[in-house]
Amino acid sequence: MQALAIQMADRGAGAAMKLAINLPLSQLRERHGELPRDRGVLLYCQVGQRGYYATRFLRQHGVDASNLSGGFTTWKALRGAGLVAERS
Repeated sequence: MQALAIQMADRGAGAAMKLAINLPLSQLRERHGELPRDRGVLLYCQVGQRGYYATRFLRQHGVDASNLSGGFTTWKALRGAGLVAERS
């Protein structure tokens, strides 16, 4: 599975998971063809809203996309509480 960080264009890379591709939501329509079609794509943003919009768009264009509900903020909090293990 490929991780894809959906950022705002003016934020840059921001907080990211290891090996994630950074792509501003504003560029998704022009660049969705760059994403892999041979494996799933896990989208995330800070709190989940941009990831949700991007997931809907990508599914409509044949990408096996899933949104990280709650975004990076929730994932980071769960990881800090020991409820999510980070892959090495």
